[in-house]
Amino acid sequence: LHLFPEHRDRLPLSYRAVSTWGRAAPSEEGGPAARETIYVIAMDMMVHDQWLEALATLLALDCYLREQDWDQLRGEDVFLHRRPDGPPEVALLLGWRHRRGNVKTGQEQGVKVDDEFVARAMAARVGSIQGGEKVVPLRSAQCRRCWRQAQARLGLEWVGPPHTLRPAGPS
Repeated sequence: LHLFPEHRDRLPLSYRAVSTWGRAAPSEEGGPAARETIYVIAMDMMVHDQWLEALATLLALDCYLREQDWDQLRGEDVFLHRRPDGPPEVALLLGWRHRRGNVKTGQEQGVKVDDEFVARAMAARVGSIQGGEKVVPLRSAQCRRCWRQAQARLGLEWVGPPHTLRPAGPS
């Protein structure tokens, strides 16, 4: 209507649809943030010795994970293929049936780590734990608190909650 003001009141179905969407749209989850913004938050975590929180953040960003996904992730769920000429290839299996695990889209869902830094960090982390141990042995509340602290230190409160990571990668 800004471009064509003469169309005011001529698109009643569109007007109703947009109005309804405005009322029904989830407003507390936040929208996507630029990868670079997320990288700055993760780097701040690392500077403050919050390495596992940073790993959870970058893993969620790169693999489109929810908190429950990285929370359930164990060393045995990470599959590595080390290449002599480059970064390791890393794949994750989420929601193992034998542990009664579940993700939003079902059981035994796979995802490949694309980011080279995250792949190297995952290879290092998995090499330092036993198969049944959690990759990120933190509570979700602790990671959310760390996220908010990093936002406050950087003046990035506008980015939104950690759920912002879900749409940030694909967007």
